[in-house]
Amino acid sequence: MAHESKLNTRLDTAGGTLYDFIGGRGQCQRLSELFHSRIEQDAVLKDIFPKNLLNLTEHFALFLVERLGGAAEYTAKRGKQSLRCRHAHLSIGTVEAERWLGHMFSAIDECSIMEPARQRLRDYFTETARTLADPFALLYKLPLDELRVILDQNPTLATASDLGRTLLSDAAFHWDISRVQMLLEYGANVNTEDRLGHSVLYQTTRSSAGAETESCAVVELLIRHGADVNARSGPGQSTPLHMAARRGHVAMAEVLLDAEAEIEMRDSKGETPLRRAVNCGQKGVVLLLLARGADPLSQDKQGNTVLAVARHEDIRNQLQTATRRR
Repeated sequence: MAHESKLNTRLDTAGGTLYDFIGGRGQCQRLSELFHSRIEQDAVLKDIFPKNLLNLTEHFALFLVERLGGAAEYTAKRGKQSLRCRHAHLSIGTVEAERWLGHMFSAIDECSIMEPARQRLRDYFTETARTLADPFALLYKLPLDELRVILDQNPTLATASDLGRTLLSDAAFHWDISRVQMLLEYGANVNTEDRLGHSVLYQTTRSSAGAETESCAVVELLIRHGADVNARSGPGQSTPLHMAARRGHVAMAEVLLDAEAEIEMRDSKGETPLRRAVNCGQKGVVLLLLARGADPLSQDKQGNTVLAVARHEDIRNQLQTATRRR
């Protein structure tokens, strides 16, 4: 587990950074090794970690180096990815997070990290565990009849949110139409946003959970219940149509357009859904958007047109054809 939230690496009392204060790269490596040696012995956690922890130990050591104020080798090797995305494939409930945190505290103590760095690290990893822990983890895959019993006993679970996580957002992300329908019956809010400001509809369009017929059914259902097809969200200020274009979801993009999604909506870079599809080489979505009137000469904030940035020859030819017809 790794966390990208803010950590103040400066130590006013000692000067330098946390990285320098705790002993540099060697201590980061030792902390990672001690932590993962405990994971190997944990009957609860070892099943959600890889069987061979060698690579993960090295990655986490590099993460610590960078996060505590050392060289940015972790990002150079692993790239930038949000905490949620990097751990989305794991089922991390409160029990798992608490055990993870306990092992981290023990490793910090065994490394004999002194104050004030010790408390700074404990606070940081406490917030990490809180962010990763999902109180709904045990409910996501419950059989529908069992989930209905629980919702009858506690209907507020359908509308409950923890750091933007909801039962509805998970069901929609996995294109589980029956579960989505049930949660909406119990009053789930389709316009709840996660910590990055992404709506349930946006999360649905960024998934690739199964057959696209299922995804379209979920999208249509969310729209019927009031989902905003033109909501711009997250740091990139993208719409659901931007994300569908990026993922290559042709049928889903068509559903959004039929629901009056703005075809020329701009994100934070001034890019349209057509530009997103072109960037990602999604020819099917490119053809759909052009057929629905998207402008191949629309410009981003740098003045670059969609046509000018097209890298794939077949897509560029389609854009040129559409330009001549305008």
